Amino acid sequence: MGDDTTKLIPEVSVIGSVQYGSTEKEEDRITNVTADVDVVVPRTGGLGTIGAIFNVISSVLGGGILSFPYAFAAAGILNGIFSTLILSVFAYAALIIIILTYETFAKEKADSYQSVVRAVFGRGMELFMILSIALYSFGSCIAFLVIIGDQFVPIIQEFLGYDAWYASRWFIISTTTLVIVLPLCLMKEINRLKYSSFLATAMVYYFALMVIYFALMGTVDDTGAQTEPLIDNTVPIASEWNWKFSLQYFQSIPIICFAFQCHLSIIPIYKAMKDASPKRAAGISCIALINCTALYVLVGLFGYLTFFCLTQSDVLLNYDESNVAVIICRAGMGLVSCFAYPILNFVARLAINDFILWFAPVFSISIENEKIEQCNIRFYAITLIVTISAAAMAIFVPTINAVVSLLGSIFAVCFIFVFPGLFLIKLRNAKSYIKYSKILLVVGLFYIFFGIAMGAISLTLSVYNDIQFLLSGNVLPPC
Repeated sequence: MGDDTTKLIPEVSVIGSVQYGSTEKEEDRITNVTADVDVVVPRTGGLGTIGAIFNVISSVLGGGILSFPYAFAAAGILNGIFSTLILSVFAYAALIIIILTYETFAKEKADSYQSVVRAVFGRGMELFMILSIALYSFGSCIAFLVIIGDQFVPIIQEFLGYDAWYASRWFIISTTTLVIVLPLCLMKEINRLKYSSFLATAMVYYFALMVIYFALMGTVDDTGAQTEPLIDNTVPIASEWNWKFSLQYFQSIPIICFAFQCHLSIIPIYKAMKDASPKRAAGISCIALINCTALYVLVGLFGYLTFFCLTQSDVLLNYDESNVAVIICRAGMGLVSCFAYPILNFVARLAINDFILWFAPVFSISIENEKIEQCNIRFYAITLIVTISAAAMAIFVPTINAVVSLLGSIFAVCFIFVFPGLFLIKLRNAKSYIKYSKILLVVGLFYIFFGIAMGAISLTLSVYNDIQFLLSGNVLPPC
């Protein structure tokens, strides 16, 4: 999970977090993301320090955290810790870059990441941003449904039997989508879902404490075998504490990038702050990201030291299905995903609507009601298409990593590296930063090329792993 406090978005993340502001007419709303998802709530105009920190945390934390033990298994302990720390610094710097760009070029005409891009680079780049947000949020919708399947299937099978047709993955995902998720998506006002951010954040902390406890005290895995309690045997810690260099390392990068993606939410949060300033935002973001980074490292470390190379992309699948603590965690994460999904669907719907509005003048099409809530045909058509197609794809996705790897290596890299790098290059021409022109150019180019290179390698490996699954039917182990 994942952007934040929102990344579960809103970037829960339960998977990730995402915020999207479609027009300046919506300046009276901000997005409070949790679990990789952004929740649109009324702007108060005086968001205090604690509230701002919580908003950023809820934008970052989300479903991406479920895959951190898998990321550490792929990267190795030292590489995993090092990569998490380094990418958290890059993510933090990107937040500050976005805020400085907003203050310099777009303070009076932007209320979202997308509108900052429009103010700085024009409508052409805005179209690219709209498409990126639409695809990212649609992919996150798929990821949420995969999580719902991962969490609810073992619970249903545990209580109702493994062979029952109603315990199958396709039936549970389809039924949950039609009975719970779709009705929530059909609400035109989603303010009432904002309290799901508290549930999402609470479940992430519960999950982290559970992972640490079972690593220290030992537990039963999904095969019925007893794991080695670290409190009695520290040999595994010492033996695994080494650098690991292999191509599998790049499996961890998109997972970590996805987990830190909260950047789509930072402008609405910043505009809602009391006495907002780049310096104050830097302090708030620093505290929030330190908190999230500590959680990610602890979950990644102790989750991996519990199951080692048998760690699955959703570590909850490694635990015994009859364990009460695990059942509670699965039920909580599943419910959080159900309530977070409509927010991502809302984001995708706004982006697709803006895409339609962007091209309408090109084809001389007159659209009377620009806001999608005012046009029932567009509202229901887009909602149904996104929800049904996401559910159909989620049924056939083998693991959450298959989705997170693609989202992290393409879109999270764009939001954290590519656009902030372009912003730095643009900032060097501003009067306030002219004396840092060369430094900003070098750092900006480094951000862009480092992000593209890292994303390209990770994307190639992700596609290769997906092809291997299609050919063999087996998910490749992380190490």
